[in-house]
Amino acid sequence: MGEHKANRLIAALEPDNFRHLAPYLETVDLPHRHILFEHGAVVEHVYFPQTCIISLVTALQDGTSPEMTTFGPEGMVGFVPYLGDREAFGRYIV
Repeated sequence: MGEHKANRLIAALEPDNFRHLAPYLETVDLPHRHILFEHGAVVEHVYFPQTCIISLVTALQDGTSPEMTTFGPEGMVGFVPYLGDREAFGRYIV
C-alpha cells in the first residue's frame, strides 16, 4: 500500500479490502492542466489523486467555465458516472 497511502481514501481501507483493489491500482503522472475527461466523454478510469487537485468545471453559454467542485488526496474522481451512464459531468482538469 506504500505508494498509494498518499491518497487518504486508499489509506483508510482495511487491509483485506486493499488486497482486493491493489491489482487494479496503477500510479500515473498527471501533468498540470491535463484534461482527464471532457463533458459527455465515457469515463473509463477512476483516479485517486495523491499530490494534485482535480477541478470539475462546466462550460456556460457565455464562455465562462465556473468550477463546480475539486477533488484532492482525500477522494477519487470518475466513480460516480459508473453508477449511471458512465458519462463525465463536465471537464475534469488537473
